[in-house]
Amino acid sequence: MRTMVCMASTSQIPYHVEHNERHGQWEARLDADVLGFEKGAIIGYASYDVDDEGVYFTHTVVRNEFGGQGIASAIVKAAFDHVVSEGKRKIVPICSFTADYLDKHPEYKR
Repeated sequence: MRTMVCMASTSQIPYHVEHNERHGQWEARLDADVLGFEKGAIIGYASYDVDDEGVYFTHTVVRNEFGGQGIASAIVKAAFDHVVSEGKRKIVPICSFTADYLDKHPEYKR
């Protein structure tokens, strides 16, 4: 099942963030053809594993062509917001990007 979270882009790149539960990741997808990439292409993602206790964010990636525009932060924010809204599990950052994000946004710690 996929649930979509639309994001207001802070960059000039038109994209949105989707939760792809089947693949265990949050994905940033293009909303238009950009830089030779077709609409709908995945330009970044945050992978996770889950158990009864927590959501373990294991890997965060943004394609080099789209780096430095806040896309990784938008992906992680959407993912963290979702975990908090469910209220059942804690956020466990495994990859360095999600750990740094959590340090800068202590409101997600519980």
